Amino acid sequence: MGMQILTCAGCGGVLTHPMSRLDSLPVATQIDEVSYAPTLDPGTWAIDPEPRWRTSEGAPAGTIGCLVVNPADALDLRPHPALSRNSGCCGHDGCDGPNRLCPGCGAEVATLSDDCWTYVEVRFEPGAVRVISHSLD
Repeated sequence: MGMQILTCAGCGGVLTHPMSRLDSLPVATQIDEVSYAPTLDPGTWAIDPEPRWRTSEGAPAGTIGCLVVNPADALDLRPHPALSRNSGCCGHDGCDGPNRLCPGCGAEVATLSDDCWTYVEVRFEPGAVRVISHSLD
C-alpha cells in the first residue's frame, strides 16, 4: 500500500514520519499490572473504529475513528496550553480531550497518552488531519 504521512487539515503542516497503514489496530500489550508497551511499532499506523474510552454506561468518551500512531512517529506536536488537557501522574493520561497542537497553526490535532497506566500512543483526530501518500525517493 506504500507509505503515508499525516498532515494538518488546517495548514497542511507535516505531523508524522512516513508510515505504513495496518489493516487493524493491534491489541495493546500489557507489560506488568499497570504498564503497556506502545500500541503500534514505529513506522506503522491504524484507524481505531472505536473510541479509546467509554463511560461506565458504555457511551463513547472519545472520538471514533482516530488515526493511531506510535509516539515516536509524531513530529514536533506542541503541548496544549490548558494544564487540564495534560493530566496524568507520570505522563499524559489522554482522558481530557486533545492535548497536542499542530506546530504550524496551533490546531488541536491529537491526543498523546503515555502515562504509567494508559496505552502508549498518539491518537490523531480524524477531522483534524489528512492522509497523504509519500514516496521515499
